[in-house]
This record gives sequence, C-alpha cells and structure tokens, in this order.
Amino acid sequence: MSLLNLPRMARIYTKVGDIFEAKYSDEEVKYLKYIANDISQLNSDVIRVFKRIHNKGKTPGLDVIVEGEVEFYAHCVVKWGIE
Repeated sequence: MSLLNLPRMARIYTKVGDIFEAKYSDEEVKYLKYIANDISQLNSDVIRVFKRIHNKGKTPGLDVIVEGEVEFYAHCVVKWGIE
C-alpha cells in the first residue's frame, strides 16, 4: 500500500477553553478543560480535570461542568489525547 492510499486524519484544531469528555468506565465519563499553553515551564498544554463522574450519554450543561470541583491539573499534549 502506498502512502497516497492511506486514510488521512482530519487536522485537529484546539484552543484554550475547549472542554473534552473522557471515558471513565463503560457507563461513566469525566470532563476536562484545556486552560493554558505553558511556554515557561514544560512548553505544553495545561488541563484541569473535574472530579465529578457523569453518566455516559447524559451530557450536563457547560456551566455545570466548569463549576465542579477540580480533581487535578496536568501538563499534557491535548492533540495527542484526541488522536
């Protein structure tokens, strides 16, 4: 198979403020928010992960998500997590 025949992934665009859903279990999800790009320390994206676990398929409003308690902050590469 040549490289020309390989399926191409769509380009991923992320921006500070984006909220993502992450699988927690087969029936549950958690949410995280992309909050910064830290160029002074690890030159990576910074996320905050919210503590509350939600039922899969029942998406709460954005205000409910971001008002929740933060479980932790982390440096990561958001784009890699999406892929």
